[in-house]
Amino acid sequence: MKATSGRVLLIVLACIVVGLILMWWSTVLPVPWGALVSTFGAVVITVGLVNGVSDLFLRQTVARDLMSYMASDRRLVESGLDGMQALNNVDWSSFVPFARTIQCYTNDPSSFRTLIWHHILDRSAERPKEVELHFLDPSSSTLETVANQLGQESNTYRSILEEVIQDVEDDWKKSKRHKKSSLVIRTTQAPARHAYLRCDQRYALFIDPLDGHRGQNYALLLRSDRGTYPSIQWLDDSINRFQSNSKAPRYSDRAEENDDHLIEE
Repeated sequence: MKATSGRVLLIVLACIVVGLILMWWSTVLPVPWGALVSTFGAVVITVGLVNGVSDLFLRQTVARDLMSYMASDRRLVESGLDGMQALNNVDWSSFVPFARTIQCYTNDPSSFRTLIWHHILDRSAERPKEVELHFLDPSSSTLETVANQLGQESNTYRSILEEVIQDVEDDWKKSKRHKKSSLVIRTTQAPARHAYLRCDQRYALFIDPLDGHRGQNYALLLRSDRGTYPSIQWLDDSINRFQSNSKAPRYSDRAEENDDHLIEE
């Protein structure tokens, strides 16, 4: 950088010297040649100064901004953030196909059934998948609060929850799923801080009205296949901690889950 700055200064000085020489020479030339050479000398000086300022200051500013951007981009990659999209615009069909383990908690069962569930169901027929779904318990004391934050009547929201949970179970039983695919449905008394979908190393965190957001809901998309970073570890720990507080399976066709349920009973 210092060598480049030195070369730029030499070029600027050379332009100034050449321009001054031309302007001095113009004083001894006859009209109109004197005026023409004087103008050309002034142009040489101006071009040299403008290019010098551009190279010395603007280029260095751009370089610093670029380095700052690259550092920010690296931090963004290390955070695991892969994008942010409206729920309706996420390509859920490409989000779940190769995941072996799929885990989800949703505050909005209707959107889950409409946007995501059928993709999970279809892909579970093609490849072995361990699916674990968590819903707010329809008998939860927090149901009215969650329903209000979603802009729904508590009785309506309870009915939707019951309906979606039952539909998911019925859909699964009727599906031609892979023989090694399994489903566990659990309910929880308290909602998660964020609804989420975890598909192996890919994550979606749903930004919904529980955070005071109104209008179009969005999803933060993250992935951990680029490396293990503290943010991803924190997210995994949070999800695992939440799931450990869920009740015994409401439905399960996974052998070990059924065994655990029998022991609890």
